[in-house]
Amino acid sequence: MYVFGDTQAAVATLLRDALAGAGQPFAQDATVGTRVPRGSTPPPLPYVLVALDGSEVIWPVVQRNATRVTVWHRDADSAYDLAQLAHGVLLSSPGPLACHARLGPLRSFDVDTETDLAWFAVRVSSGAESLVP
Repeated sequence: MYVFGDTQAAVATLLRDALAGAGQPFAQDATVGTRVPRGSTPPPLPYVLVALDGSEVIWPVVQRNATRVTVWHRDADSAYDLAQLAHGVLLSSPGPLACHARLGPLRSFDVDTETDLAWFAVRVSSGAESLVP
C-alpha cells in the first residue's frame, strides 16, 4: 500500500520554522496556520495561512498539490514582503517537498476585515511512501 504525507502540514511547518528565524521586521511574530483561528476577524497579525486547493496523483509515485499561501499584515508593503519571503523559502527548500511557482505573490485586500494581504500559489510535489501491513 502507498500513502502520501500531509503536504499542508509539511508546508506550514517549513514556513513556521523559516519565518521564526528570518530576522526581518515584517516577519517578526508571524503566525503560520492551516486555518484562520475561530473568532478572529481578522486573524492575529501577521498571519500566514497555508491552504490546499486541490491535488493530482500520479499513482503510485507522486502527488502534486495546488497550495495557496495568504498573508494578512498591518500594511500592504509588509504583507507583500512577508509573502515574497515565504514564496522564496518554499521555492528554495531543499527537502522532500519540491515546490514550483504557479502565481504571485500578488497584493490584495480583505474586504471583510479591511486588512491588507498578499497571496501566492505554488505546486508542491511529494513522493509516496510504501507501507507494509
